[in-house]
Amino acid sequence: MNKIDHIVINVDDKYQKDKKMIDMIQQNGFPYAPKKGKRTKGFKISNLWIGKEYLELVNITQKDGGGWKKDWTELYHRGTRGAICLMIDVSDIDSLHQSLLDKAFDVQTPERIEYKLFGLLKISSLWRNMYLPYFEKEAFQIGFQQLDNEDISEKFQKKMTPNSISHKIMGMTKMIINGKWTELDYNMIENTFRNTQKEGNALKIKLNNGNDIIFVENNDFSLHVEMDSQSLQSKSITKIENVYLVNN
Repeated sequence: MNKIDHIVINVDDKYQKDKKMIDMIQQNGFPYAPKKGKRTKGFKISNLWIGKEYLELVNITQKDGGGWKKDWTELYHRGTRGAICLMIDVSDIDSLHQSLLDKAFDVQTPERIEYKLFGLLKISSLWRNMYLPYFEKEAFQIGFQQLDNEDISEKFQKKMTPNSISHKIMGMTKMIINGKWTELDYNMIENTFRNTQKEGNALKIKLNNGNDIIFVENNDFSLHVEMDSQSLQSKSITKIENVYLVNN
């Protein structure tokens, strides 16, 4: 099984502190609570839940990132804002890792996330992550994660609060990722995902749950998320950095 889990987004602190910005997101139908989420001395995270998927809004507060992923921290301090990683949930990360190694892709061994909570208590994740190399001309990558067991998934779902499902925003249905993609980028995608299809200058990935991820060649990088929603106004769009949430 592979399905969208979340999008990692580098954000300025206005998305976590500015009342006007927070009100705008909430008024567009999202029960956004920016004070909830992981916190250390080096980073602050706020989650915006869209059904069982979510946006992970990351504000780096110290130079070392407080245990946050090193290359993402460096991108943040170089001024990179917006989507930096699309995380896909998979059921057998070790087989995927071996398959990519067999195809000569440079991927690290799946590993757990570890960081210290306020510099004291060491936290280790209940899942393992692995990442594809960055795309050639964009500071963006695809990552994969596998939870240790299904019980953890059920526990996480109970913590997905406040959840947009209560506002009849049920989840993500399609993702369009615009950027300066190259032949090598498309080759990497086609060798990673089983179900892909080229359509002109675009490359579509069909996930196991029926969702589409479409890479479209464009000089400007942006990510558009279409949602299954019965509550948002028709054609409404919410913008968070270079990520656009679109009611379909």
